[in-house]
Amino acid sequence: METPPTESGVGAEAPPQWAHHGGRSAPKCIYPHSKKSTLLYLRGAFSYMKVKLEKMRRAENKQRVKKMGISGALVTILLVVVAIAFVGIAVAVLSGFIGTGSVKTDIMVEKLDLVANGYSVAVLRNTGNVRITSIDVVNLVCDQTGTPAQPTFTGPIDPGKTITATWSTTLVPGETCRLTIEATAANNAKVAASASSIVRP
Repeated sequence: METPPTESGVGAEAPPQWAHHGGRSAPKCIYPHSKKSTLLYLRGAFSYMKVKLEKMRRAENKQRVKKMGISGALVTILLVVVAIAFVGIAVAVLSGFIGTGSVKTDIMVEKLDLVANGYSVAVLRNTGNVRITSIDVVNLVCDQTGTPAQPTFTGPIDPGKTITATWSTTLVPGETCRLTIEATAANNAKVAASASSIVRP
């Protein structure tokens, strides 16, 4: 077996990087890659892994954003529902306050019992929420009796309360009489009420 020449021209044992080729000795690397190509390979491998990891991270971020988007939509819907509920409650409460806090001035003739010869009775009720301070006009008009005696109401009327007038009357049995009342409330509002009744014997 021929050995490669050395610098001195004397044959020596072939180093491991030399091998027989075509009947003569020729330099040939027995390793698949040189040091430089190995480094390039490793660099390319690292670059590939980096790209793959980046893609995986982007995919994971997309999934996370998608999930967060669904959760955000649900949260938005819940917030809208809660807001509508609060608005409804607020409107109901305000309506209640306005309803209970509104001013109402009113009176009514709750009872009118007329007797031909005797004592008749008339009852007024304050159906508002403002005190009635004075009864200004009391007018009893009958179909046949020209000038019937008029009832007299004394004192103010508190909300929900009544006052009664009892007076002696001489009327025609069976005739119809009408009582008209005008009054003033504590807030200076004018109120009126009327009622009719048939005179009993």
